[in-house]
Amino acid sequence: MPIARTRLKETSTKRYDVESDKIKMGKLETNITITNLKELKNEPKAVIFEYKYNVSYPLAEPKDKKLGEITITGEVLYVGEEKEIQDLLKNWKKDKKVKGTLLARILNAAMTDAQIEAIEQSKKVGLPSPVPLLRFRGK
Repeated sequence: MPIARTRLKETSTKRYDVESDKIKMGKLETNITITNLKELKNEPKAVIFEYKYNVSYPLAEPKDKKLGEITITGEVLYVGEEKEIQDLLKNWKKDKKVKGTLLARILNAAMTDAQIEAIEQSKKVGLPSPVPLLRFRGK
């Protein structure tokens, strides 16, 4: 069944002041997690997947410091058959997991929205893009 819509709920972007003569970026840490499932009691049957997307900008030097971080929460509305929705909710209550290719579809939909927003937010505060952008090279 289809993903009906995605929606961002909250964004938080922070850039920290780092007082050091030598600053070296570490490897970006990116994570996305399904945080909750909520049933919609209407027709057609649907479930809302709530997610949290996080990008952290750790520094290699000075150690144990961060240049910034971006956190985005949102939701993906998934429409399905009643049995499928009930099975999803039952499995979620049991072990907080979503199985199979559905998880990939939900995370891909969430990542698309979250990454676009994260690129915009990073530009506003002067952080590197969390997603590599295409570049042209001269000959």
